[in-house]
Amino acid sequence: MSLRILVKNRIPVYGVMIFGIITGIAYYLPIYPFKESAAVLTAYGVITFDMLLLLGVLHVSAFEVRWIMHKKRDWWASFITLAVFLVWFIPAVYLGNKHPWYSWAQDYFHTIANKCVTCLLALWIIASCARTFRAKSLETTILLIVGFIVVLRNAPVGGLLGSGVATVADWLMGIPSSGAGTGVLIGATVGQAAQSLRVLVGIDRTYLGLYEE
Repeated sequence: MSLRILVKNRIPVYGVMIFGIITGIAYYLPIYPFKESAAVLTAYGVITFDMLLLLGVLHVSAFEVRWIMHKKRDWWASFITLAVFLVWFIPAVYLGNKHPWYSWAQDYFHTIANKCVTCLLALWIIASCARTFRAKSLETTILLIVGFIVVLRNAPVGGLLGSGVATVADWLMGIPSSGAGTGVLIGATVGQAAQSLRVLVGIDRTYLGLYEE
């Protein structure tokens, strides 16, 4: 076994197995040694995440600077990214997230950008619904009717049609939709548990990328 495979493949897999098993035992069996070890590992995980976040910010900053220096396509937009880092990220590191400067940057930079992204996602969802709600079969017809009733319930015009629409929509959301959502949640939970076991025993190594042995 070469040193490259040991460092990039074996050690991360064994580390994930050990840390995952210790954390799982501490969660289900609160024994003192495992509980203490899990708390220490969680603290190191937070520190590692912060270091990766800093590394990501430095990488993006270096990329934007190179993009400006070479004057590539829409290079002027890179100044916006660098300005956001200077106004929002650096004060948070040196002044703390309780400082008024950070609160101002949070309200007028991050919140506004988040709302813009949400609006773009809303347009994409509307376009997806327009393609999905097509009465091509019995199932899609039922989906179209249910979706129309729920949307009509939440629209302002729905209140003008009386309480019948609201009653039907609430029943659809409370009984059939809740049952279907519970089934989806159970399936997703079982799938997540199976995926976690595959990672813990070293079968699934997709988080490492593809490495030839």
